[in-house]
Amino acid sequence: MNIEQLLTRLEEYERGITPRGDGEWLVQCPAHPDNNPSLSIKDTEDKILLYCFAGCQPVEICEALDLNIMSLFKDDDGAKSSSPSREVARYNYIDLVGNLKFTKIRYEPKRFKITPPGQDGLLYNLPEVAKAVRAGETIYVVEGEKDVDTATSYGMTATTMPYGAGRWPDYGTRSLDGAKRIVIVADQDDPGRKHAQTVLTALRGVCEDVTVVESAHGKDLHDHLTGGGTPGDLVESKPPLPNVVPLDQFLAMGGERETLWGDGAVNLWASRESLMICGQTGAGKSTLAQQVIFARLGIGDSTVLGYPVKPASRCLYFALDRPYQIMRGMSRLCQSVAPEAMEELSQRFLVHHAPLPELVDTDPDLMSELAAEHGADMVVIDSLKDAAASMSDDVSGAAINAAVQALVRVADVMVLHHQRKGQDGRKPKGVDDIYGSRMISAGAGSAFVLWPKKPSEDDPLAKEQIELIHVKQAAEKIGPLVLNRDDKLGRFWMDTTVSTESLMMEGAEMTSTQIVEMLAANGITRSKQQVNRDLAGLVKQGRIEITEGTRGPYPATHKKTEI
Repeated sequence: MNIEQLLTRLEEYERGITPRGDGEWLVQCPAHPDNNPSLSIKDTEDKILLYCFAGCQPVEICEALDLNIMSLFKDDDGAKSSSPSREVARYNYIDLVGNLKFTKIRYEPKRFKITPPGQDGLLYNLPEVAKAVRAGETIYVVEGEKDVDTATSYGMTATTMPYGAGRWPDYGTRSLDGAKRIVIVADQDDPGRKHAQTVLTALRGVCEDVTVVESAHGKDLHDHLTGGGTPGDLVESKPPLPNVVPLDQFLAMGGERETLWGDGAVNLWASRESLMICGQTGAGKSTLAQQVIFARLGIGDSTVLGYPVKPASRCLYFALDRPYQIMRGMSRLCQSVAPEAMEELSQRFLVHHAPLPELVDTDPDLMSELAAEHGADMVVIDSLKDAAASMSDDVSGAAINAAVQALVRVADVMVLHHQRKGQDGRKPKGVDDIYGSRMISAGAGSAFVLWPKKPSEDDPLAKEQIELIHVKQAAEKIGPLVLNRDDKLGRFWMDTTVSTESLMMEGAEMTSTQIVEMLAANGITRSKQQVNRDLAGLVKQGRIEITEGTRGPYPATHKKTEI
């Protein structure tokens, strides 16, 4: 399948489609009730990536669209041929007084269409189900109208819902309230077994005798009955192991990490991993976080500290630590936002400004559920100490890590935290300088510490400068960087007039060691290894020349290329 075929299928299912550019779209997810589009689609060279911010898995989304998960992979020519559809069955949904409410049409190759579109609210075969409830007869809940019709032909009473596996509607539970015995027949695959467990959980409150079985012959009840089986031959169904999927489904989830903030080898914030920004009170954690948020939401610069950011759709900001101070910082950034842009920003930047109803060490799923509820693909926790009861012991640390990992499954996560106290003014050097249990920082992909630069009589601006120390890396380490802070505008900036490139462009011949020393003299800390990478890039671009040294290229001198 190619991307055009998938988008056409979504249009047939009345799913709103919003292009986001660069081969990406945002649509209403067909695997769950979705008024606020939460399914991200990305077209890549060899497959189509699906990511639902509400947590639906690609296999569930494909099931809802009546697609095979392998349809997301492309052939060598980038597409598979699509055969013309032909209608093979119609399933009429009738209400309790005999009125036709809507029809579900089945086509081959396998797909479905509901007409009028967008209809819901009834179980299939509802009048017969209601009679069976009153008579105390056994009712079979199956997956698909074909199974219901087959069961009916064998003298059984069965029902299903109009949409695919993955959820069970409240109206289904109400319709079966008072039933004497319900048998849920699971399809013989993990999505089918998972769906059956969802139905079981919903129906236990309205019927004392609810069991889950599956076919002894074939995949479903239709195969079982037509293969010579009887209702008494159905076998016990075991729930699937959580988060265990076949290899092809795992590969289709899209395992690549995207760079959310960075360029090339420098990956300051990677997708599927959290970014942690630490520092003492007043170091500027919230300032830097808000600057990144605004850039990702398309407000102002598209780079932060010289590195580009990936656009995001909606941010949920947990303003837990002195929310009014956070509000003042945001107000400074908003001064430069035009009124018309501010209206759009307000819809895409949501702020939770009260204590959490439950702390994350007691309810690890709370924040991920809130993110999914609000359709947020970026979440900021400011700060972590206000989200949990304890930080120091490993039990609490593990619970906090579990909460962040659950959140990473539905959104890009940035965590603001504090450094360890009582360090006698010593500059932080690694993750051991982050406050609390090491379990907290263990789950972060990247972590910074912001450290106020000590004032100097020779440098009157030093009191306004902050060092960014990269203590944990998703890829290449950067810095330390010296940041200038503009408190009036609420943002950080870097003096980029002095760099490896600018020094080389002056035309002098110098070694990498000399460049490191000259950068340090200008307040810029870069290691010899980092400078060597800068030089290698400039050589590759043909902007400087290199004279080979006796120990390889980088004890050698470099000079500007003559044009």
